Amino acid sequence: MIPIYNVTNIKPRIVMITVILLFLSSCVNNRELVDSSPSQQKNGNEWQCESPPPAFNESDLYGEWVVTYGDSRIETLIINEDNTYNQVFINNATGYRYESNLNSWWLETTDELGTYLHLQDMLFCEFRENCISPEDAYEIDFYDVCSKQWITLVGEFVLVVIGDQGIPELIDAPPRDIALLQLRPPGREGPLFRYKLIESR
Repeated sequence: MIPIYNVTNIKPRIVMITVILLFLSSCVNNRELVDSSPSQQKNGNEWQCESPPPAFNESDLYGEWVVTYGDSRIETLIINEDNTYNQVFINNATGYRYESNLNSWWLETTDELGTYLHLQDMLFCEFRENCISPEDAYEIDFYDVCSKQWITLVGEFVLVVIGDQGIPELIDAPPRDIALLQLRPPGREGPLFRYKLIESR
């Protein structure tokens, strides 16, 4: 016997599922199109990242910032008030450890673009066997997804200071509502790594 389905009950369910899918699609689009908000634009230039809070100042950077690469690699930036910093990278899988001397950092803020943290002599670690300078890691520039520009890194590494409000009821906002976003290495796809503040000073 061929089962007989109640068509009148199926149609409302299809309509309900369609409405839910359209709603979720609109939420994703609004999350991705960050440049549609006036607060994300710099003098008419499209800014693709969330801007730091209006009250942001240099002292908000003081503290320990951490990023993890996979399950075993951890990198820490210790940013001090005297414009010096330390970089510590540990690969727990291989036992490799790198710790820098005290190096200089400075902040660049422009009206046309955003806010950039320049870290003198910072090495590029991520998924490499050993930490090396950015110019040795790649012979071409790194890409800034926020300003849609290529940046040449020589003797330093540059991080973008961005706002990070988290996602209400899903992901808590980090301390001071900011994060430090990495530039995109050449040929790399997917989400970018970002440093989160774990201990303020």
